[in-house]
Amino acid sequence: MADAPVPEIESKPRLVTETGRTKSHSYSILEFAGLVRRRRWFLACAVGGLLLLCLLYCLIAPNQYEASAKIALRMQPSSLLTVNTAEAVAPASILSTPLQLETLVNVLRSERLEWKVLTELKLYDSPAFVRNFGARFPRFTPEKPGAEAQSYLLDRFAKRLKVSTLPRTLLIEVRFRSKDPALSAKVANELIRAYQTEESDSRTEATRDASAWLAGQLTSLTAEVEGKEKRLAELERQHGFMTTQQTTAGGQPTEILNDPNTQQLDEIGRLLAAAEGDRILREALLRQAQLGNPEQVLAANPELQAEMGPSGAALAQQLRGRLSEAAVEMAQLQVEHGPNYPRLVELERSRQDIETQIKVEDANLMDGFRRAWLAAQDREKLLREQMDARVGEGLRQNDAAMQYTVLHEEVLSGRELCNRLEGRIREAGLSAGVRGSSITVVDWAREPFKPVTPDLPLYMAIALFCGIWLGLGGALLLDALQAAPGVAE
Repeated sequence: MADAPVPEIESKPRLVTETGRTKSHSYSILEFAGLVRRRRWFLACAVGGLLLLCLLYCLIAPNQYEASAKIALRMQPSSLLTVNTAEAVAPASILSTPLQLETLVNVLRSERLEWKVLTELKLYDSPAFVRNFGARFPRFTPEKPGAEAQSYLLDRFAKRLKVSTLPRTLLIEVRFRSKDPALSAKVANELIRAYQTEESDSRTEATRDASAWLAGQLTSLTAEVEGKEKRLAELERQHGFMTTQQTTAGGQPTEILNDPNTQQLDEIGRLLAAAEGDRILREALLRQAQLGNPEQVLAANPELQAEMGPSGAALAQQLRGRLSEAAVEMAQLQVEHGPNYPRLVELERSRQDIETQIKVEDANLMDGFRRAWLAAQDREKLLREQMDARVGEGLRQNDAAMQYTVLHEEVLSGRELCNRLEGRIREAGLSAGVRGSSITVVDWAREPFKPVTPDLPLYMAIALFCGIWLGLGGALLLDALQAAPGVAE
């Protein structure tokens, strides 16, 4: 009885000490090796069980094959055969290039392209892509798919498709995974082709829309030019305008306006200037004839002599000659026979008659000079009156000519613009098919021969790693659970 309290008092410190040891216990290498030795069967079962389960999964799970293709953002024209002077390519800016790549990645991931590939390859009928799709959606048709069926196919396609950019390059990798290796490669390649086709179709459609708009503008512009050409022809008929084609210094043919009224006005102006000069000349000759010998004036101007006729000048010259002969003979007779000689008297009367005839002829020549001057003055007056009349009409013609010139320039520019638009429409139709895609296929997807999943070595390594840690954790837990009852006792 006396010894009973002693063990109870001693057991309390031991309980506290061992409890503290349990809470703060750490294993040494020898203790850890002993734990492994004691729990070797547990560790073996844990590791072996996980490895067996991993092996069974790898044997049961279907193989998944992944095909990959690489495309590059095109920075240069793909062909030297271009219709336009410069072909649009992707910009090479440091800031814009990542945006271009990211945009292209998102376009390749777009549901429109995915649905196009789905319907082109009929993936809804392929067991390698989806099973029992017909039983799940019996009324499915590609033309009018239901929202649920379409969402199901697109989600499944998006999970199997991977599109990513390669760092520090302009390359984009397109990967697709399925149970059929040939289908994986076909889907990846078809996605690239679908993008190229859609890009070409969108460019062709945009070109067709622009060409249709330009064709409408060309039609209205052609009608406007034809209306102006009719107005131009009407002006030509009303005012008698004519155009002649001449070659400029550069070798280009150009049309020159020929206005007959303007030409007549120029001709009248030239004739008026000549008539004015002729009138001044005749007036000067008349004054010279009045102040001197008209015969000498007439002899000095043969053209006036031909106009007045040779009779007056010839008769005056003959009279002058007879007068000179009579004067010589009279001088000789006066010296030889004196002033009362009968022959001398006869010659004196003859001389007086000749001088009278000379005065009459000189008066006739003066009348001729006066008539020539008056005729030149009348001609100048008539030409000036005609000039004044033509100037008034020419002013009206000048307004019409200015209107004709402006309208003619508008017609020429309209024709040139019509030709340019027509050529642009043809050029756009040709260039739509010549211009290349914005991407370049670096590597087409080829059929993979090795599945990516299940990967037996990788999965077994993961199972081994997890089994070891689970086994060790279980062994430590078992030791802790076994130690707890003994401490409590």
